[in-house]
Amino acid sequence: MNFEFRLRSFCKNFENYQYKVNVFKMPVAVRLVEALALVTLMALITCVSLGVVIAQRTLSLTITFIEPAANILDVVLIMIEKMLVGALVCTVTLINTVSSALHMIGIA
Repeated sequence: MNFEFRLRSFCKNFENYQYKVNVFKMPVAVRLVEALALVTLMALITCVSLGVVIAQRTLSLTITFIEPAANILDVVLIMIEKMLVGALVCTVTLINTVSSALHMIGIA
């Protein structure tokens, strides 16, 4: 009889405990959802930050590799410019010489 009383008492306590657990499940679930939302938000911010850092490093690396090529292209363009200016000076000198010669002969 003592055992039966203990068992019934245990069952009543268990039912009472089960009721309390069901009542308090909602706030715990809400807190869990809030925590998961915060963790998700932090993960999104971290991913965006990583994307920005990777883009910055990529751009920096690209500029580092493009700068020597730009310097070489600048030198090539300066050389082409000097050649074209030299050709123009030669053409003007040739025209001036021919014009002077024609003027001395009396044709021009």
